Amino acid sequence: MGDRRMKKLSQPVLAWQMVQLGLQSPGLRDEQFMQLCRQLTNNPNGESLQLGWELLAICLAFFPPSGGFAPYLEGFLLRHCQRLEPTCPFRAQQQYAGVCYQRLRRILRMGARKGSQAPSVDEVSIAKKTVVTPGVFGCTLEDLMLQQRQRGFPELEQPWILTVLTEDTIRLGGQLTEGIFRNPGDFDALNVARTQLEQWDLTACRRLSDPRVTASLLITWLRELAEPLIPTRLYQRALDCHDRPDEALALVARQLSPLNQRVLRHVIRFLRLFAEPNVASVTGIDAGGLALLMAPCLLRSPESSSTVSGANCSDFAMDNARQEAAFVRLLLLHLPESAAAMGGGSGGGGGLLGLSSLSVIRDDLPEIDEEPAINHQHPQQQQQQSIASSSSLLLNFNANAAATSATVTTAADDDDENEDAADDINEEADFVNEADNKADWKQKAKNAQSLDSLPPPLANSEDSCT
Repeated sequence: MGDRRMKKLSQPVLAWQMVQLGLQSPGLRDEQFMQLCRQLTNNPNGESLQLGWELLAICLAFFPPSGGFAPYLEGFLLRHCQRLEPTCPFRAQQQYAGVCYQRLRRILRMGARKGSQAPSVDEVSIAKKTVVTPGVFGCTLEDLMLQQRQRGFPELEQPWILTVLTEDTIRLGGQLTEGIFRNPGDFDALNVARTQLEQWDLTACRRLSDPRVTASLLITWLRELAEPLIPTRLYQRALDCHDRPDEALALVARQLSPLNQRVLRHVIRFLRLFAEPNVASVTGIDAGGLALLMAPCLLRSPESSSTVSGANCSDFAMDNARQEAAFVRLLLLHLPESAAAMGGGSGGGGGLLGLSSLSVIRDDLPEIDEEPAINHQHPQQQQQQSIASSSSLLLNFNANAAATSATVTTAADDDDENEDAADDINEEADFVNEADNKADWKQKAKNAQSLDSLPPPLANSEDSCT
C-alpha cells in the first residue's frame, strides 16, 4: 500500500504473493482481510487508500473469507458504499467499495479459484484492471454490449463470448461427451482460457480440445453475471408459474428486456441440442438433468445475493431448487425460437442459436465433408446415425462451426509474442500494459469471420447495474 518502501519487490509481485498465500493457506484468509480493513480505516493517505482498495478487490477475485467473518466484511463494505466521509482523501472510495462488495457476493457464491497451477501475472493484472473497467466475466449484459460497441463491433446483437462458447462446445463434440455440463474438465485449462477471454481473445477456445472446459466457461459466465438473465426482482414470480407455461412465457415476453430475451433464447436453443433423447443417451443428462444443472445459471434468489444469509442458505436453496428446475424445463419445452413468436419485439434471427449469418460460408472456403464429423468420433455406428438424424439443425451447426474455425484460427499464429513475460513474476511490469500487450484482440476480432456479419443490434435496454 506504499506505507513501507520495498527495495526488492514491486507492488505487482507483492499482490501476486498475497493472492498465492491466501490460496495456499485458507486459515490465513480472514487475517489478510482483517489487516486490509484496518489499513483502510481512518487512513489519511489517499494513495495508500487506493492501493489498499485495489488489493482488497484483487483478493476477493480469488478467494472468499470464512463464513464466520463474511458478515463483518460485508458490513464494512456496505458502510463505505453508502457514504463518503467529507475528509476522506480518496474520492473514488465508494466506487471501489462497491466493486469489492459485488466480488464478495460472487466469490461466496462461486467459491475460491480452483486448479493445481498458481495464478498467472495476467490473472492478477486483470483482477486489478477490472476494478475500474468492467470485465467480460462478472459484468452486466448492458456493460458488455457497450464495450463491444466501443471496441468497434456495433453490429453484434448479443455478447460475443456467448457466441464463442456455445459454438466451440458444439465444435469440440460436446453432444458426444459424457457428463457435459456436470464435469468441469481441467481447471488449469479453464483458468488459462478465462484469462485469454478477459483479454478479448476471440480465438482462446480454439486452442482447447475438451468441450467440458468450454461448457464450464459458459456456466461460469452465466452464473457470474452481475444480474442474472431472469432478474432477481422476477425470481419469485418465476417460481410461482413454474407449472403454468402460458404465464411463464408471458413473464419472459413482457418483463425481460429485449437483450435478456435474446440471450435467453440463445441459451435455450443451445441446451435443446443436448435435450434430444439420442444425445442424452450419450451424455447421460436428459432434459430434467439439464434444467437442474442450468437453473442456477438463469435464476438467482434475492436471499442468495446477501452474504449474511447467502453464506448459509442451503436449506432455502433446497426448498426452491425443484421449482427453479421446473421453470427452466418449461422454457426448454415451450420457449419459442424468436421474439416475434412470443408477441415481443424484433426477432432473434433465424437458424440454430440465432446465428443465421453463420450459415453463409464464403465461396473461397474449403467444402465441408457431407459426412458429419461426429460420425468419426463415436464407436457405435448405429448410435451415430440416430444422433445425426435426430436433428438436422445440429448437423448444420457443426458444419458452420467447422467452416468458421478455419477463418478464426488463422489469426492466432502471431499471438505469442509476449507469452514469456507472464512466466517471470519478478519482472516489474505495469499491469495494464502487460494485459493489453498480451494479444492484439482487435485485429483478431476483425479476422474472425464468424462474427463479421451478425444482424444489427437491438435498441439499448435499460441499464441493470446493481
